[in-house]
Amino acid sequence: MKLQKKLQENLLHEERLRRQWAADIAHDLRSPVTVLRGQLEGVADGVLKLDEHRIALFLAETQKLTYMINDLSLLTHLESPGYEVHTEQVRVDEVLNHLLSRFEVQAKQRGMEFSYNATPLLLQADLNLFTRLLDNLISNAVRYGTAPSTITIHNEGDSDGNAVQLSFENEGVIEEAFLPRLFDRLSRAEASRTSEGSGLGLSIVKAIVEAHGWNIAVTSNKKTKFTLYFT
Repeated sequence: MKLQKKLQENLLHEERLRRQWAADIAHDLRSPVTVLRGQLEGVADGVLKLDEHRIALFLAETQKLTYMINDLSLLTHLESPGYEVHTEQVRVDEVLNHLLSRFEVQAKQRGMEFSYNATPLLLQADLNLFTRLLDNLISNAVRYGTAPSTITIHNEGDSDGNAVQLSFENEGVIEEAFLPRLFDRLSRAEASRTSEGSGLGLSIVKAIVEAHGWNIAVTSNKKTKFTLYFT
């Protein structure tokens, strides 16, 4: 009876999460659609002028929709039963150097810099998914870290040159109450509630990690640190 009750409780919990997720998705999709509709109706009625500023606003709202739809598609794909990643040998330092060069300007605009020990290490991974995982972690550090500051990236390997773990550390603290829900779909900490993005970034990170059979941990005490464990 205890086992049956536990199963029922788990099913009810999953159902509540599913309903909440559906409600959150509907809300996040509805917001840009509502803005677009209101603006377009204003233009159609002659109340608003169709100028460059208005067109830029339309493009920004459609971009939000595109981000969310693409992220939802990727997350659904990763969480599909029986999904398997197809791996190849990846140079961790090469992927990181490419991404850090992409974020260099954005980091400088916030008064941030990167500190990275570019050790040449190898890893069996899906290159596109691994790149997306690191992209999300670096993007979060640049967007939400305290500025000015240094974002420290450290990788470790074994004696054969294989990557064992990789960490990203930045100034700034995530609210303690939010940490248990950090990787939940559409969860956002206080600092990120008004930011651009789909709210699925860390859920995608966790899904990619699990699809590869890796682990990820986060600590936040004066500094926030995400650590990937590949073994």
